[in-house]
Amino acid sequence: MNPRFAAAVDPVFLHVLDLLERIGRNEAQAPDVERELIGNRFREAEAQIGEKQGWDLAKYALVAWIDDVLIAAPWEGRDWWENNSLEFAYFKSRDRATEFFQQAIRAAELTRRDALEVFYVCVVLGFRGLYGLQDAAFMADQLQLPTDLNEWARRTSRSIQLGQGRPPISESIRPKTTAPPLEGKFLLVGTVLVSAVLSAFTIVIAYYLVWQA
Repeated sequence: MNPRFAAAVDPVFLHVLDLLERIGRNEAQAPDVERELIGNRFREAEAQIGEKQGWDLAKYALVAWIDDVLIAAPWEGRDWWENNSLEFAYFKSRDRATEFFQQAIRAAELTRRDALEVFYVCVVLGFRGLYGLQDAAFMADQLQLPTDLNEWARRTSRSIQLGQGRPPISESIRPKTTAPPLEGKFLLVGTVLVSAVLSAFTIVIAYYLVWQA
């Protein structure tokens, strides 16, 4: 990932992961306060990135991931968040289950794959969308998407590799067999990224190993 792009999106990822950690300790603030703080991170990111098209796609990925994990998280703000989603606030839609993967296709068509890498990381960190639904295979077929998330990860990592000339990214995704209320939402991977994002997600992996133990 381009260092400038990574420097913009990393704080968003890390802020939300810190919020999830605080939720685990019952230390989260009111959801409207938390959303305003997240909004500040987005404004800071937008101020750093000059590539509008790539950022708009990456922003959608981040927004969809944030909504997904905070609606699933075991905290008193989950119902509020579902009724006041970032996706609706920023994009006037509530279609993240399918639109996330459609936007990822658009990101894959860009010359630079920074935005696509954000989509990939969001899936690594728990976004499931339509693949978390009972009729996932049928919906994926209708949208001409891979039939399962492992295949989506394999194709996406290959696209990132070809687009940026980086070593292969591990697509070995394995759900935890035992977990707290977020069971199935957060996954571990081998080598996620080989850019500046790597150090941030080393912290992420360590955090989830402790939280889900």
